[in-house]
Amino acid sequence: GVTVRFDKGDILVTGTDGIWESPNGAGEPFGRERLLDIIREKHAEPARAILDEVFARLRAHCGKTPDHDDLTMVVVRFTSG
Repeated sequence: GVTVRFDKGDILVTGTDGIWESPNGAGEPFGRERLLDIIREKHAEPARAILDEVFARLRAHCGKTPDHDDLTMVVVRFTSG
């Protein structure tokens, strides 16, 4: 097996592909790079703030385009290591 060690302050983000595949009205997907940009920008903030920002920007990107897939994300901030 693989062992991963997390240090204090590290974050773990996982989600379904519906996040980065969600299209806007022109059919452009939200994309992994936008998701990574948010994580980079907000990495020092609480896990809930990162999650909230992802979904706020996703809503802004998609506008009135209906959800085409499930949108599930988990953000964990490690407080000890």
